[in-house]
Amino acid sequence: MKNICRVCSTRIEQSKKYCSRSCYHTSRKGIPRSESFKEKIKLALIGKPLSQERKDKIGLANLKKEDLYIEELKYLWSIRYIQDYYAVKSHMNFPHSLRVYNRLRKKYASYLIECKPISHLPVTLQKMKTERWEQLLLDLKTMRTRAVLAKWRIGEKTIRRILEAYSLQWISSSRRYGQETSIEKTVRIWLQKQEVEFTQEYSLGSYFYDFRIRNLLIEVHGDYWHCNPQIYNEPISATQKRNLINDSLKFSFASKENYEVYYIWEYDLKRNTQAELDKLKDKINELNN
Repeated sequence: MKNICRVCSTRIEQSKKYCSRSCYHTSRKGIPRSESFKEKIKLALIGKPLSQERKDKIGLANLKKEDLYIEELKYLWSIRYIQDYYAVKSHMNFPHSLRVYNRLRKKYASYLIECKPISHLPVTLQKMKTERWEQLLLDLKTMRTRAVLAKWRIGEKTIRRILEAYSLQWISSSRRYGQETSIEKTVRIWLQKQEVEFTQEYSLGSYFYDFRIRNLLIEVHGDYWHCNPQIYNEPISATQKRNLINDSLKFSFASKENYEVYYIWEYDLKRNTQAELDKLKDKINELNN
């Protein structure tokens, strides 16, 4: 379908009213324009749409607008799985363009590197709410990995990237990786009898801790799996080496988040259960004072 220009009657597309800008300006003859608009027209005619001073002012104003969102952006980046522009927009009100977002990523590249983002994650996965992401990590810790693939309908390559990023293992056996151990059960039952409010399998960042009581994190360690220094002078297996590194990272991260980590060893708990639980009771009482 064609239309006719309102000034020169030239045939044009139906969606338009004028065939050119000159016809558009001709149609406005007799309609007063503001002084600022006239100044812009003069500058445009000599090839200078905006003065350098005006450009600087606009640039400074845009930078101030961008800075309003940078703290929220940093928080999303720190979660590690949210990186894509459209995923960011689904998690927060980010009104700027993709070009502005890429400029901010370049500006804060050092911060992004510190966050250790997970690369090549599908955008649909990045748009997942943080609560569901935490649930996915918990499933990867406690379920067979094949079962997680079926439950979440996520590709194997993607799952392997997530496992590598969080130092998790591919679980092939039917035994639950994060299943409550006998020593954890002993501590849990004791806490319940003492009527202490606690959270089991507490998630902090990308790590999980056995128990949390306010700002105290309790880790109940098996002698072999965590290489008890009372028994082993040095790690004797790849599993012990990996767990030692992971335990060190968990301790550093908890300290950075202002949590205190308290360790209970299987050797001590089984040799003198009451004495170890009394020590734990004293530690909890310190929180109340």
